[in-house]
Amino acid sequence: MPKIVITRRPPESAIERLDAAFGEENVDVFPEDRPIHRVELLDRVQGADAILSMLTESMDAEVFDTAGEGLRVVANMAV
Repeated sequence: MPKIVITRRPPESAIERLDAAFGEENVDVFPEDRPIHRVELLDRVQGADAILSMLTESMDAEVFDTAGEGLRVVANMAV
């Protein structure tokens, strides 16, 4: 199953849909209501297939390289 990393908690209905589709154990939601620190981000994205981020996170070559070759989707959650 794919690993999905979400850097800030989206609406509960979105999490429920992702959990139902991919399994709760495969959806990694950063639990705190603050921007994720760079070190925490890099730690969480290792082996990710998808990343859903906020504008506060810089998605760059370092993040992509850390995630690895399985990374297929990077999306931004905005208004």
